[in-house]
Amino acid sequence: MSLTKKQLIKHFKEGLKSLGYSEMRESQLGTAGFFCKSLDDGMYLTLGLEISHLYECRYTASFYWSMTTQWSTIGGDIPKDCYCRINKLMSEHEKEKAFGNDPLCWWNRLDNQSVDTFLHSIKVTELRLLCNGDLKERIIQSHDVQRLSMIAETIKSYYFNGFIVPPEFEYIYTPTHEIDGVPQRWFEITEFILRNIIKDERTNKYGYYQSFRCLSTVFVKL
Repeated sequence: MSLTKKQLIKHFKEGLKSLGYSEMRESQLGTAGFFCKSLDDGMYLTLGLEISHLYECRYTASFYWSMTTQWSTIGGDIPKDCYCRINKLMSEHEKEKAFGNDPLCWWNRLDNQSVDTFLHSIKVTELRLLCNGDLKERIIQSHDVQRLSMIAETIKSYYFNGFIVPPEFEYIYTPTHEIDGVPQRWFEITEFILRNIIKDERTNKYGYYQSFRCLSTVFVKL
């Protein structure tokens, strides 16, 4: 039987909540479940559940560590290793215990033991990732990460200060309704800021939807 996003979230939502993660409703990124943890230093650790497209009932997860909740962005000078599948942070002994001799390192069952092992693997690999002081410094010093953080803070400021987009502004990318619980006004301000204030020449439909997710850090706890 094929594994579904709904099934995967159902099995792991409460366990991830106990580890400090909040679910973010996400229909734009293609994850099989998207979770976020707001860290004490102002950074964010996001976790994307993944279902294999090649094998039935195979799943895993990847971390993304940054100053916004924008998922898996590693272009420009953003460190590639801030986006990492959890098995890359596991020891050989841990991988043998979790996957046996499977070199693909995907979980393939949803029984209680497999669920517990998966959650434990997230817990220990998260600690290893966040203990990487060199990586943290490279993330903070990244000009592209700083730019995304600046855009997020700008839009949050406009949103909470009651800014209203001028009625003559013509939208290109903004949807006609809220998506994933994010108010439509958030989308409207996002597009206006990107096109008229930041004047980002790289703005397109894909980039816009990526940007709105990085800007919606305020909606982490749904």
